[in-house]
Amino acid sequence: MRIQGVEIRPMNVHSDPRGNLYEILRSDEPMFRGFGQAYVLRVFKGERRGGHYHRFMWDFFAPVVGLIDVILLDIRPGPTCGHSERFTLDAANPKGILVPPMVWHRIDSRFDEGCHAIGISSLPYDPGKPDKHVMEFEEAVKKAGQNTIHDHSTDELAAGRGIRDGS
Repeated sequence: MRIQGVEIRPMNVHSDPRGNLYEILRSDEPMFRGFGQAYVLRVFKGERRGGHYHRFMWDFFAPVVGLIDVILLDIRPGPTCGHSERFTLDAANPKGILVPPMVWHRIDSRFDEGCHAIGISSLPYDPGKPDKHVMEFEEAVKKAGQNTIHDHSTDELAAGRGIRDGS
C-alpha cells in the first residue's frame, strides 16, 4: 500500500538539438500545493539530509544530478500509519515526488557522485517559527505507534513508477 498523499510523476521533457528542458512542477497541476520557496539540495556520497516532518508544509523533490533515495514514514493516524517507503529517483529518468505534511522524510545519497535535487515547499521556512520537527527514523516509528515497517519500494520501481532498488 502506497503512503496516502505521496505522489510520484514523470517530468515533462522537451528535447531538441540544443538539449532538454524539464518541467519540474507547474501551478496548474494537481501535485502543486502552493509555493513557499524553492531550494537546491546537494548531498555528498554517504550523507543524509532531512530526517524530519512538517505539520503543515508539503515538500516536492526532484533530482537534477545523480540519484536520490527518499525515505518516508507515515506518522499520521490513518490506514497508512507506520508504513515506510524508499524511492530512488534518478535525474536520468526525471521524476518528482510529493511528500505530504506529517510524513517523516529524509534524502540519502549512497551513490558515487553524490546528488543534487530541487526542493519546492508549499510554505516558506520561518526560522522564528519553523515547521520542522527533527527526529531519527526509530523515533518516528515510535511516534507512529507501529512495530512493523513496510518497505515495498523495489517492486513498484521495477514497475516503472520511479523507484529503483540500487541494483
